[in-house]
Amino acid sequence: MRNEQLISDLVDMFFEAKKIVEYLPTLPGTLRKSHLQVLQMIEKLKVTQEEVKVTDISKRLKISSPNITKLVNELQEMNMVTKCPSLKDKRIVQVDLTERGKETLTHYVMNYHQHLDQLIEKVGAERCQLTIETMKEISKEMKQASIKFGEE
Repeated sequence: MRNEQLISDLVDMFFEAKKIVEYLPTLPGTLRKSHLQVLQMIEKLKVTQEEVKVTDISKRLKISSPNITKLVNELQEMNMVTKCPSLKDKRIVQVDLTERGKETLTHYVMNYHQHLDQLIEKVGAERCQLTIETMKEISKEMKQASIKFGEE
């Protein structure tokens, strides 16, 4: 094999890349990264639409409605979101951030994004973009290869 060392380095980097997620800030109590994703999406959707529904969050995050409903219910129990009937259609539930939800989002996401912004400045935006594109391509190819090897 011509690329033995490169293959070895690439596989090592896959494991290292998986570890990177562990470097994210530790979340308190029962708060999970998936909760932060939902809080972020609610905030993002509020910019462009008056009412945010569970189905809106589900579609944008590409997570099933039952799973998003579960996460939203957990966030409501943590007093991070409110749920109320839509003004336009009482059958639809509208979701909004509470002050605690906004504070949590700022503390655990926005502040961390500032840290990542510094990392991008240090490494370079072009290199970061190239890494993103490369990882997407590798992921796509690896997925196709796993399907191919699963058929054999």
